[in-house]
Amino acid sequence: MRHYRQEAKIFALACLGAFILNTGLKLVFTKPRPELWHRLIKETSYSFPSGHALGSIVLYGLLAYLVASHYPKFAKIIYTFAVILIAIIGISRLYLGVHWPTDIIAGYGVGFLWLMLSITMLKLQVGDR
Repeated sequence: MRHYRQEAKIFALACLGAFILNTGLKLVFTKPRPELWHRLIKETSYSFPSGHALGSIVLYGLLAYLVASHYPKFAKIIYTFAVILIAIIGISRLYLGVHWPTDIIAGYGVGFLWLMLSITMLKLQVGDR
């Protein structure tokens, strides 16, 4: 475990940063949630961007990157599984009626940018092992 402290630190910072980004953007845009049909769950925060989309791409994207970098033979399977899981999370938010499609797309976009910045920070800290 001691060999992966930098990875753990960057992982924690990436997840915390995603939470702060999501909360801040919701407070800036203050977009109400859709009222198209009866929602299956109750959400009280603003709609834009989707925190689940943003968080899932950061969490599962970085996790997939870390695991794939240690097991390169399985990289294609790992990334495929991560992409499917992230897509299902976004679709579920639409199904539940708590987001507009633009909320999901924005969450994915911001999350992807934060993920790339986090991976870059990780590479600068750890380098290629």
